Amino acid sequence: MKDSRVVLNSCNGLRGMIGDGHETFYIIPETGHEGNGIHRVSRAEEDESQDIFHKCGNNDTQADYHSLNETFGPIARIQERRKISGHIDEFYKKYLTTDETRYTEIFICVDNEMYQKYNRDKNVIKDRVITLVNTVDAIYQRINIRIVLKYLEIWTNRDPFGRVRNAGSELRNFRAYRNKHLVKRFPHDNALLLSHKGWPPNIAGLAWVNSMCGGNSNSINAWSYSSSVGPYVTVAHELGHNFAFNHDTGTCKCLTSRGCFMGGTRSRLPGFSDCSLKSLQKVNDACLYNVPTYKAYNSYCGNGIREKGEECDCGTPEMCQAKDPCCVPHNCVLKKESQCSDLHHSCCKNCQFKKRGTLCRGVQTDCDVPEYCTGSSRDCPEDTYIINGYPCSQAKTVIHGNTNFYGVVARDLNPMVNARYLRINPQYWHGWPCLRTDFMGCSADEVRPTAPSPIKSYNFDFCLTPSSKSCSPRDNDPIIFVTGSRCSERHFQFTRGKDGLLRHACSGKLVCPENGGTHNGAKIVVSRTCKVADSKFLRVVGRSLKHAKSGRCIHTSGAWPGNGRQMVLWSGCEEQRLQLFFGKQDCVEPLGMQNGEIKDRQITASSVRAEEFAKYARLKGKKYWCAKAKSKTEYLQVDLGKVKTVSKILMQGRGNWYDWVTGFFLHYSSDGRRWKTYAQSGDEKKSDSFCYLGKCSETLDTQCKDLWGATAKNADQGCYEKLNTEARGYGTCDPNTKKRCAASDVLCGQLQCEADESRKKPVVDYGRARDKKIILPSGKKCNAVQLKGGDGIGLGMVRDGTKCGRNKMCINNKCQSLSSLNLVGKCPVVGNKECAGRGVCTNKKVCHCQGGFNPRNGCKSGEENPEYSGGGEESGDDEDDMSEEDDEMEEEYEDEEKVEKHEEEDHEGYQEVFFGDK
Repeated sequence: MKDSRVVLNSCNGLRGMIGDGHETFYIIPETGHEGNGIHRVSRAEEDESQDIFHKCGNNDTQADYHSLNETFGPIARIQERRKISGHIDEFYKKYLTTDETRYTEIFICVDNEMYQKYNRDKNVIKDRVITLVNTVDAIYQRINIRIVLKYLEIWTNRDPFGRVRNAGSELRNFRAYRNKHLVKRFPHDNALLLSHKGWPPNIAGLAWVNSMCGGNSNSINAWSYSSSVGPYVTVAHELGHNFAFNHDTGTCKCLTSRGCFMGGTRSRLPGFSDCSLKSLQKVNDACLYNVPTYKAYNSYCGNGIREKGEECDCGTPEMCQAKDPCCVPHNCVLKKESQCSDLHHSCCKNCQFKKRGTLCRGVQTDCDVPEYCTGSSRDCPEDTYIINGYPCSQAKTVIHGNTNFYGVVARDLNPMVNARYLRINPQYWHGWPCLRTDFMGCSADEVRPTAPSPIKSYNFDFCLTPSSKSCSPRDNDPIIFVTGSRCSERHFQFTRGKDGLLRHACSGKLVCPENGGTHNGAKIVVSRTCKVADSKFLRVVGRSLKHAKSGRCIHTSGAWPGNGRQMVLWSGCEEQRLQLFFGKQDCVEPLGMQNGEIKDRQITASSVRAEEFAKYARLKGKKYWCAKAKSKTEYLQVDLGKVKTVSKILMQGRGNWYDWVTGFFLHYSSDGRRWKTYAQSGDEKKSDSFCYLGKCSETLDTQCKDLWGATAKNADQGCYEKLNTEARGYGTCDPNTKKRCAASDVLCGQLQCEADESRKKPVVDYGRARDKKIILPSGKKCNAVQLKGGDGIGLGMVRDGTKCGRNKMCINNKCQSLSSLNLVGKCPVVGNKECAGRGVCTNKKVCHCQGGFNPRNGCKSGEENPEYSGGGEESGDDEDDMSEEDDEMEEEYEDEEKVEKHEEEDHEGYQEVFFGDK
């Protein structure tokens, strides 16, 4: 039945909620008859879910979403997403930025008075909490987020900290308790306190906004004794604030007729608005991609999560039939012939492990790194990302275009871009914005370290082949360059094994110097007579191929690549003309503009001049595209057909003496609706931000635009120095109180902005704005705001991870050096450079290397690289591995009816911690 929902806990009878899309009913065991199966069914009362705005501590409103809703125009085509779960509502899918299911592992604390109210019966509390979490999980499943109860702590003796009636202070005290006592010992993503009662004036919940995966990822919630399933709307609402949701207002569109729980709905089955899902796109979700392998509290066969003791879990029999041919429903075991489940395992295809080196998690942000299948596991390795503090840029990078009217230039993208749609947006030009173009890249899911691949010249105009241009070359057939871009015929394919052996793929013959020669001028040939020792070639830093035995590199006879020219050994390896690219492994396959694989209908533009249509923008074509006007808003758009990794852009002018593009922005998108602008990363001199939890932190300027609209900017530093040190209501270093900032911390306290003169109040009502701007002695102006309290605590404060100085970032409203945060020198140093200057350090303290170099030796060499692009087994553990901390916990806790519990000595015996079977 459409919009129907059933959430039941079957432990100790049935307890839960049944909704038919119109009405909702509760079912609970009848008091006094728990043992004989008698249950009571009652209609849910409307007043149980009164307007959540009146119970939520946050009073924020949002007038518009300028910074979250900016696009580059409507696009009709939307990329089809892989359907992972039958629970996801179709109308939410276009807002989701990932196809992966995200898992929020929560830690719930139950206060002592609630324990007393339930007659000190821990089993009753556990049953009620499990029902609550299952209900919240059912809500979030609709957007492919699972809520997993990892730990439950019941304060059986006393509350561990002094309880207060002020909700903001209570939340701050709970945060301090969590960070001191829980985070390290019991790793989790989010914590919430269930309190026996609320806080004045009529506050049922309070949470930090946009805090998921960080130190503020927690909330406080009042328990509902009148509801059979607990305060599920309140908990879902406050969890929404942690996910960066603000309250819905009239400018937001609720995407379901059931109503939206961030908009004060009375619905029993609340949903999500467009405003909430746009905010979700910006949340830091780095901690949510590890798939739980323990047995959680709210675990059962059929919930769609593969937990300990289950080989797979495809949900109901109907879902299994539609979504997962590998799994047996009810039993949660794989079918006899299956190695894995296509539904849940990223490294599974047709019920078998994907090949080693297959991409299983692409790069999501500039601060992310890809993960690759190991070939021996069903699961993608644990999600890793560039270490906190690595320089990145939130500024748009102007990519250099042509320097003359006809020549072709290839511009590297660093980092590479994963996208289906690309927009070249000219910013500077000679004469008129006209261009021809192509893109180099790869379909990353097809790349393997030893896959057959064409070998291309430095300018990508030529490919290597036996001179016979066949798969049956004679022995000692010379290797030559042939003009071509795609080079898709089989005779162009070569392989280079992990041992360095270079082989002509379709003939199977090795490649070596003729007769084993090691002298300058020795011809490079294919032959059955090649010896193994003579056929090993090393990849050097400059991308040339060095003959291992002689130490000489492959050169073109006649110096420069040209059609029909033979390859020889010669001294010297560093010149650009010696570069040889493996099309697939180096991700430099042409993506289809020049060779016509991209059809005319896939090339569009903002405008055209006369008949210089977008379809003519093909590299080396006889015609070209020109914009209608000399405007920086014009663009050429290309649909690649599916998401691909793009490594280079090739640009060419009109071909006359006047019209070519000299600089441009690159905008890219996976679905044609949500666009990003390319920014180069890794160069500290050019960077204006730091990587933090897998994303490039928003700058102060961008944070101001989020609150005040697109025309706002960061205020002058004098505003911070004045308002955040005075702490007279318009500045603070503590979101709960008026606390003066130390001089060194002013840029990490309250955000100070300067808005357009026409803007009198922020677009997000995070506080009361002063009627007139504050004018500094220097003449600079500040839009002063008094922060609001409530469950949106943190809104209006500078975010963690924000750059506050050279090698310094904001953490907990303090400007701290990267060295004091222990973020410097975590990966191997080779040649005085971390990761040899050929890779980046990840949060796992492992180098992620450029293609061909080995993370095991700090990217020093390219031999024995366990995975393409430095992925490596080091980037994640096997699916059943436990960390050292888990091993210690396994020894410390005794199994008690599959639920382990422990009274921690340093908690002074005031609670019991329960958690699922590890």
